[in-house]
Amino acid sequence: LFRAKQWYQRRVRGRQGGVAIYVLSTLPVGSSEVLSSSFCEASMVYLETVDTVVVGIYRPPASFSHPERCCPPEHFKDCVDKVLKFSKRFTTATIIVTGDFNLPFVDWSVPMIRTGKNVLRPERQSAELAIGLMQSLFLEQMVTEPTRNGKNILDLVFVN
Repeated sequence: LFRAKQWYQRRVRGRQGGVAIYVLSTLPVGSSEVLSSSFCEASMVYLETVDTVVVGIYRPPASFSHPERCCPPEHFKDCVDKVLKFSKRFTTATIIVTGDFNLPFVDWSVPMIRTGKNVLRPERQSAELAIGLMQSLFLEQMVTEPTRNGKNILDLVFVN
């Protein structure tokens, strides 16, 4: 157990999930930002003493029975753009991006959208945005074991 000096959180009301970053009291935060729309959340901190950017993202899952609950790609794009803008301010920093992206049809080891999957168009667009984020920041996805239902990797940890 540790004492957190500060924590950075955004949570959309009426949604499952959310994102929070807890910072150890001995690590000064040089900069922080948060983004919360009715569909997507992100928290970002820059830890000066260890020259590290830490980002947490939550993107809710889509549902074929309720496509209106799908995170519109333009909302996820806003989230990705904000993460890119924040991260690129710290050119020498280690970057860690974590979160629940809810994109089970992406093969993160390649990275690419698996063929033969019945994927809603907005979900495909969001997956392309997530892959673009990964490539723009030269990130590698570290989780290799399923994190949900024994087959899907939904909870992700990217590092540069």
